[in-house]
Amino acid sequence: FGLGFRDATGCETDGTGGQNFASPGKKGQDVITDLNSQAALIKKGVLVTVMVGQHDILEQYALVMAADPANRSAVLGSAKSVLEARGRALAGAVKAVTDKGAKVILVKTPNLSRSPFAIAEDSQAILDELSTAFNDALYINPEISRLGRMIAGVDTDRIAKITTSDSGYINGQAACASNLLFNAAVAAPHPLISDIDQRPRYCHALTLRSGVNPNRYVWATDRHLGTGAHEFIGSLAVNRASDQF
Repeated sequence: FGLGFRDATGCETDGTGGQNFASPGKKGQDVITDLNSQAALIKKGVLVTVMVGQHDILEQYALVMAADPANRSAVLGSAKSVLEARGRALAGAVKAVTDKGAKVILVKTPNLSRSPFAIAEDSQAILDELSTAFNDALYINPEISRLGRMIAGVDTDRIAKITTSDSGYINGQAACASNLLFNAAVAAPHPLISDIDQRPRYCHALTLRSGVNPNRYVWATDRHLGTGAHEFIGSLAVNRASDQF
């Protein structure tokens, strides 16, 4: 489609025409609201990229872990039902976009079960169930499967669940050290970044763990994908779009 972003990105080589609505903390319903608010711009010749769901999953995960252990199984079942409903709602919104003639790149929410966060919490199985509940309701959905060449699906399991021995990528570890993610702009002692969603902004050469090549690490922080994973997903999206569109 040859579009850059119409908002100021600070990139000298960026094009114009596209618009970015991404922001930290967004959930599926927020994206649905964005799509509805831009309905007048969604038409034939427009490409919409959708990647959301991690905050829905983490929200429900927190509820499961806060439950009494005796009731945790029931709460997990309820959490999965909530995520399935949200996935279906988002699938409906994606179909509505294609009904207007626009095409969609739909990116599967990265499965959190192999994230450093899941490993530290010893909650890989629970996060796998929650991630799968949302993704299956969105991605493996009759509304989506019938869209044919109006949609290009991007399966992030190919990087988020990859094994180090098979790929050369390092999974299950964060590239950046959490104890170094501080805001140096604030007078010493520099405070650690308490807002987890802002931590990727502070994952850079000065906060990498010793000897780390960040492009080979799947995760930048304990729950945010790193540059290597984003590059992998971006390349996959380009290839899928080329195949479909």
